[in-house]
Amino acid sequence: MKKFVKFLALALATVSAFTIVGCGDNNGNKDVDKVVTPDGNYLNYTNTIPKVEGTIHERSVGQTEKKLISNGASEYMLIMPETTKTAYLDKAVAELNYFFTEATGFKLNLVTDEDVVYSSELKYISLGDTALLRQSGVETDYDTLGRQGYQIDTKDNSIFISGPERGVLWGVYDLLGELFNYEMFRSLYYTLDRNVTDLNLPDLKIKEVPDFDYR
Repeated sequence: MKKFVKFLALALATVSAFTIVGCGDNNGNKDVDKVVTPDGNYLNYTNTIPKVEGTIHERSVGQTEKKLISNGASEYMLIMPETTKTAYLDKAVAELNYFFTEATGFKLNLVTDEDVVYSSELKYISLGDTALLRQSGVETDYDTLGRQGYQIDTKDNSIFISGPERGVLWGVYDLLGELFNYEMFRSLYYTLDRNVTDLNLPDLKIKEVPDFDYR
């Protein structure tokens, strides 16, 4: 089934690419690198290419002997900021718990960082600029990450996904990929491991800055 989904996604991508090329040729029109705006003016494609942001892909992925999931259960909780909730962070939490539940059969409890004090014994997956992140000693280089970059860091017993709010959402998808081999091809087509009852805590140090400002 997984191979079929990949084949279907590749087929759709090929058809889409063919359609774009076919339309772009425009029966020999010399202005194939331009589009017409509603007011009748030309707009060069080159002016619409997103600005290159940074292109950083630093990944160190290992495995600890600690348990994230054991015997079909987990002591881990999700934690998000109490005072800086945004639509992107809300979606990051929802997506992580949705796919986590699909992979394991249970969801993680969600708490905010109000009155939480960092300890090496705590077991959290932290999303965004939480007090837990700031107390942990994990440094996030927001200037380098730009508007859609992110970091994923394992520290002691916790995992931290940090960066700008859009970046945290992308970081969630990356973490799901490392935990459950999650891979999305289109909005309705994805694969991931299911019936996961035992999983070690990964040892992650990831910094990703996309090649383009907006994906």
